Amino acid sequence: PGPVTTMGLPFVRATGEVAAALAVGSFLFAAFCVPPQESGVLDAGGYRALRTGTVAAGAWAVCAALLVPLTVSDVSGQPLRDHLSPSALWSVASLVDAAGAWRWTAFLAAAVAIASIPVLRWSWTPTLFVAALVTLIPLGLTGHSSAGGAHDLGTNSLLIHLAAATVWAGGLMALLAHALRGGEHADLAARRFSAIALCCYVAMAASGAVNALVRIRVGDLFDTRYGALILVKLSALVVLGFLGWRQRRSGVAALQAD
Repeated sequence: PGPVTTMGLPFVRATGEVAAALAVGSFLFAAFCVPPQESGVLDAGGYRALRTGTVAAGAWAVCAALLVPLTVSDVSGQPLRDHLSPSALWSVASLVDAAGAWRWTAFLAAAVAIASIPVLRWSWTPTLFVAALVTLIPLGLTGHSSAGGAHDLGTNSLLIHLAAATVWAGGLMALLAHALRGGEHADLAARRFSAIALCCYVAMAASGAVNALVRIRVGDLFDTRYGALILVKLSALVVLGFLGWRQRRSGVAALQAD
């Protein structure tokens, strides 16, 4: 497909997925981590997070749109310049599941970005958070779990896995940005996010285990490279859980005491 597709596809996808996580985490932060004003209008911290989510959702939409021709180029093995015609892209994208998923993702992310622009009140932020999570569904429905055996169980567990990972990573980015800005209610935000992160941790562990066991037997965990990779990931998750527990006992407690 040429160097533009070979190098551009993973770069644009990685950039888009970071933007998606930041959008979800920012809307989560505005909705649940910092309180609004008594009038229901967002406070400074929530408003900044909301605007960060708007920009991130827009970037997610742009990256998803770029991934349509990049995916078609990659699947067909033809250079990107052969797929720049909008009419050709529209027809070909319908024949390639991954390209069609990116097209839907672009539409959904653009809708979230546009809908969030006029928002000033807290009451709309939970809806924006859920809508940002919905933009992950097309990607999850075309993952490798949807093509194997027990695909219903595999796809559902993958969607839960994606949502939990995105909320966890995105919420952490939003919390760090708020802290670096010197925003108010940092102690409250950290305590609330710590509880959310625990839920995400449990959801990721459970859904990841189900998703792995859909594809391999328990005995293969010790006899195959794929099984070894699962065990390494499980070990890393245990370490992350320990670090999170230590952070809650020390860092979050210190913020509340300050």
